[in-house]
Amino acid sequence: MTWRELPNKLRIYIIVLAALAVPVISWSTWDVAHTPVSSGWIVLTVLTVLTVPFFLFLPSANAIVGIGDAYVVAMAMMFGPSPCIIATLCHSLTASVLVPNRPKMYRAVFNVSSMVCVAWIYSHTYKLINPSLSPSVPDMILPAVALTVTFFVFNSLSTATAIAWASGEPILVFWARSCMPLAIDFSVSAVSASLIVGLSELNEWAPLAVAPLVGVVWGWNKVNKAKAMEAEKHLKEQEELYLRTVESLGLAVDAKDQTTYGHIHRVRAYAMGLARLCGIKDKNELMAIETGSLLHDIGKLAIDDYILNKPGRLSKQEFEKMKMHAPAGHEILQQIKFPFPVAEYVRHHHERWDGTGYPDGLKGEAIPLGARIISISDAFDAPGPGRDHVRSQPRRAFCRTSGRARSPRHQSCRRNPAAQIP
Repeated sequence: MTWRELPNKLRIYIIVLAALAVPVISWSTWDVAHTPVSSGWIVLTVLTVLTVPFFLFLPSANAIVGIGDAYVVAMAMMFGPSPCIIATLCHSLTASVLVPNRPKMYRAVFNVSSMVCVAWIYSHTYKLINPSLSPSVPDMILPAVALTVTFFVFNSLSTATAIAWASGEPILVFWARSCMPLAIDFSVSAVSASLIVGLSELNEWAPLAVAPLVGVVWGWNKVNKAKAMEAEKHLKEQEELYLRTVESLGLAVDAKDQTTYGHIHRVRAYAMGLARLCGIKDKNELMAIETGSLLHDIGKLAIDDYILNKPGRLSKQEFEKMKMHAPAGHEILQQIKFPFPVAEYVRHHHERWDGTGYPDGLKGEAIPLGARIISISDAFDAPGPGRDHVRSQPRRAFCRTSGRARSPRHQSCRRNPAAQIP
């Protein structure tokens, strides 16, 4: 996603963070330049930069523990806010420049600005509670806990806000799902920082004793990376098998209804194009729409062949029977425990925006978005004339029904769903 494609509020958020980071960095640089620099400060800063590429991956919590974070937090405990902020700046710049798969410029600006601002908050929190930066255990416990909580809350929320605004997901929902497991990261960093502070009391070069942990972490990550790659490969194979199974079910419906050959594949292509046009990015929602578009007519398995393949117009009684394919499909798919609302989309893909559809007569926003997308795609690819049950119509008539049959917000006469197919 380019800078111009970002939502306006996210662009403003990044600009504000950068504007806040500039005076923080300027003041910290001036403060450090006018303060005697100890060898311990230099040692920790160098270790912070050198350990950027190394982190401990915890598969059970789906979390990473950055080795450099421990050194940065230790600097806040030992030397105060300004040295901590400068070390954080060095750490984040190194991560943005030297690490493979470098992020885009605006992401680098966000990462550096966010980390600097968060470092300012948690380092001042620690100094507020422990003004003398006393290294004794009784004096460190409460401020260390406050630092950990502050570090976690502000760091995770700043990142969650950016990602949630980019994806359109509620901030707290994303934060609770993706960031809460990372609490272990910040807890381990704080404990490690306390250990570094304790070692530094023995000798200012003592923190070097923690450096061999990098080798241990590297070996641990190598093993976990292999396991993660194997699990990802297995998951991909399962998803492909699942999709092929769904396609086979859809093809069974296509084969039963001789008037709709190839219909499900075209509907899937149109539906996925419309989903992208609507800005849907959630993987589960996209999977629900793709699966629903392939299986939207599965209820036709319960409809008599003579009705499905009748060459002329259906009678009123026959049309009433045909309308049962939507709830029948819902009943069939309810027996499958999909992790997304496929059955609901299939049930409501013949509802109309003005409430005259079937089977439940839902109206407007009460119709699920996925069902609306499938409905538009289905109607756009409706088979030849004379079939009442699919409301077949030329494309000009299809456009005229916008606002009555389909949401005017998700359908435009000027936009072809096929245009969004890659």
